[in-house]
Amino acid sequence: MDRDELTKKLLESTPENWPASMQALRMKREPLPDKVRLSVQAHLTRAIEEKKTSISNVKPFRSRKTFFAVTGFTAAAALIAVWFNFISTGTDQFEDLQGGVVTQVKGDVSILSREGKLNKISSNVLYTRMAFLLPGDLLSTEAESSADIQFTSGLMARIGPATSMKVEKSMILSTKEYINISLELTTGSIFLRSEKLGPGSRITISTPTAIASVRGTEFLAINEEGRTRISVQSGSLLMSDRGGNHSLIVEAQNTAEATDEGELSFRPIDENEKRALSEMSVNIPNISDDNMKIIQKLIREIPENKILLQRAVDEQLRLNSPSQKPQKAIDEKLRFGSEEEIQQHYGSLQEVILKDGRRYRGYVQENDGIVSIHTQFGVIRAPKTEVESVQ
Repeated sequence: MDRDELTKKLLESTPENWPASMQALRMKREPLPDKVRLSVQAHLTRAIEEKKTSISNVKPFRSRKTFFAVTGFTAAAALIAVWFNFISTGTDQFEDLQGGVVTQVKGDVSILSREGKLNKISSNVLYTRMAFLLPGDLLSTEAESSADIQFTSGLMARIGPATSMKVEKSMILSTKEYINISLELTTGSIFLRSEKLGPGSRITISTPTAIASVRGTEFLAINEEGRTRISVQSGSLLMSDRGGNHSLIVEAQNTAEATDEGELSFRPIDENEKRALSEMSVNIPNISDDNMKIIQKLIREIPENKILLQRAVDEQLRLNSPSQKPQKAIDEKLRFGSEEEIQQHYGSLQEVILKDGRRYRGYVQENDGIVSIHTQFGVIRAPKTEVESVQ
């Protein structure tokens, strides 16, 4: 049984069966969602109160047997509640690594830590502390070499030959669906596969000439000879020059280029780029359950990760504070017959004026430099740099 099924079994069982159910839950390593954890705790509390109520008309100490039965039950239930809280939120909980794990290497690969320690990464050290990439670490590959990295189950990357890539920032809270990762590609190539991100999450890839903001896509970025070329296989991303003066949305099956002069251009993807995407994206491994247990043990032995984890928690809480409350997400499947219907559904209606004079009225949302407007005629998107004003 998975953890949800075991939790359901506990909720439906009688108190005498709780110890067996709790032991089964104890064997599971995944964290329980807050909603489930609170439901179990409420169930335990309610059971205690019901037991107390059932003997409320019994004269105190009239029956030693009744007295010990009630106090024994209450103590046992309270102990189980504490035990449950420990296994669902304590040290045995799944802990996100605030960085990536090298899962596969080919050729000569090394990691230079932010403390200046250089480690050669071979298949022999893949599931050791040496194969972890934390903020400030620099991963390098030599010619005809590559490295695969997993940040979360939905975010993986392959670093190509003759590449240098630094992890600038990594904040990961998988149970909150929150990711904030910044990677710096100094030279070489990187293929990245990302599932659609949750609210407030973002992934950025920076090169000396461009910045790509990702929210769920597969793409290959290559930086060489003062140019950055990004080919998108699926999804879309926002590409900007380093100065932030120009930006464009790159859709699937298109390639965009940025030069060191700040010029941006895009065109349909060509056959060579399709072939490169295919070669870079094949057979990127996922971490197995057994290897994840090894990684979890190692993570708990890294004091620095706990500090980084707390920073991620603080950042995610800040984004979800009332003053930073996220906007209602745009539902592209919805069609509206009037602006009044848009206002009624989203609770907001604005006019966007682009620099070329075009105007759009609808519900407006901005994510990672892309302005989306849900109008009567569908969803319109434009880079923020092309927006004159929002009224």
